[in-house]
Amino acid sequence: MYQLKVCMTLTKGEFCQFNLKSRTSLIRENGLMLMKKKIDKAYEMQLFLIYDFYVEVFFDFRKKKVLKVDPILNQNWLDLYLINN
Repeated sequence: MYQLKVCMTLTKGEFCQFNLKSRTSLIRENGLMLMKKKIDKAYEMQLFLIYDFYVEVFFDFRKKKVLKVDPILNQNWLDLYLINN
């Protein structure tokens, strides 16, 4: 039997309408991790590419949970993530 995989595409605005749990699931299922960086041993910032835009994910090691999953609205901010990587 063949399985048909449907390719979904969302805009930044549509992505932002999802709650944190749904955004996290979308990133895990459809995102491509480009980099990750530890911050103060307690947090990790992850940069993903999904649906033709970049998304930043902040993870708290102490609480073992995702704090934030938001698209990067200004492409110039990408330079800040890539410096000292």
